[in-house]
Amino acid sequence: MTTTHQGFWANLFAPENSLGQLVDAHDQPITVGDLNPTVLVLLSAYWCPPCRAFTPAILDFLAKHGDEVSVLYFGRDYNETMQTFNLRTKPYAKFQWHARNIDTFKRLKVAYPSIQGIPTLFAVDRDSGKIYTERGAASLRISPDTVLADWKNGIDITQEEEDAYWNRSRASNAPEVDIVPHLPLDTIVDATGATVSYDALNPFVLFYFNAVWAHSEGDKLTPELVAFAGEHPEDVSVVHYSLDADAADADKSLQGTNFHRFAHSANLVETAYQLDKFMTKDNAYNTLAAPRVIVVEKESHKIVAKHHYGILIKPSEQVSAWKQGEPGITDDEVNAYFQKRWEEAQKKKAEEEAAAKKAEA
Repeated sequence: MTTTHQGFWANLFAPENSLGQLVDAHDQPITVGDLNPTVLVLLSAYWCPPCRAFTPAILDFLAKHGDEVSVLYFGRDYNETMQTFNLRTKPYAKFQWHARNIDTFKRLKVAYPSIQGIPTLFAVDRDSGKIYTERGAASLRISPDTVLADWKNGIDITQEEEDAYWNRSRASNAPEVDIVPHLPLDTIVDATGATVSYDALNPFVLFYFNAVWAHSEGDKLTPELVAFAGEHPEDVSVVHYSLDADAADADKSLQGTNFHRFAHSANLVETAYQLDKFMTKDNAYNTLAAPRVIVVEKESHKIVAKHHYGILIKPSEQVSAWKQGEPGITDDEVNAYFQKRWEEAQKKKAEEEAAAKKAEA
């Protein structure tokens, strides 16, 4: 029997869109009709920090409105393994990962210009396809206690209120957390598999959280860390923390390195999950996700660098800055780095589109 979709569902399930099978949180096939009356269509991805920061608010909202609301995840994850890892603890319905999700996402952006990126959250009536809001990623957090009733009564935040929400400072006054006691330090081994004590590591420990599925176009970070560690053999120790389910995949990430590592076990994923909850307790944006490097001063456990961008952008200045208790790079420099990458990508895209049009002429 052919299902006739209405409203938002007609656009989402348009024949030209390639969608994976719609399944529940246990991977059992379902239809939209099996969802709760209000469906939160979540455009998101594991690799997106604001998306991960949104997760606690969504889960809390679901816990309070479990009989009224369902979350339907449409992923922009790099691959199936990333999506599976991302959703393993979340009670979401979802479309199984599909390589052409990006094409469907682009079509949705044309149909709904409010989609500027991710996370995006639409609240949709299950039966009619009526869109209650296209600004749910902001409104759900602005007024979580009343927003469901507001949506149903035709009340939504304004564009100005949404812009003000996204433009507000993400700076947190939460104190730095000590991650070291939460790590399985007694399982650290060297490249030969020999046990290494934490005390035997160099003054600055780079905890490198990684997985083979965590990179969009191949692992470009690991070679940079190899070179960086090679330049600072007396100051830096890299300790690799694998989020791969398979030990063989973890080993693949380490090929060509002399990194220390946490001995692979099934417990690493659960330990990282608990560490993430600890790190985000007072700062939702301090998420633990692969790939990420956290640099710790061994003796004090002080986090001297929260990420690896200083190593990528200004590698020669990092260790000296860390010795002064400084992160070695500013937020403005990191933002400029990403702005430049985005401009280069846009230029390349424009050149490719121009070349394609010329070839068709």
